[in-house]
Amino acid sequence: MDRVNNECMIFNTEELAAFVDHADSYPRRDELIRHLADCARCREQIAKVEKSKLDVPDPDVKPSGRSREL
Repeated sequence: MDRVNNECMIFNTEELAAFVDHADSYPRRDELIRHLADCARCREQIAKVEKSKLDVPDPDVKPSGRSREL
């Protein structure tokens, strides 16, 4: 494992975010998938990126302005 101060020296945060956004076309896709099997730090970073995407509202979806009755 190539690490300095608990940081992965193979993939940086920007590369991991690009993978999350464009997994099918990411140029180093196969290499990253193999790497994830052994690198907990990168798996954690990918999980954080995915969660942050869920927390951001989709700008194309407009709120209805109506409350849902239960």
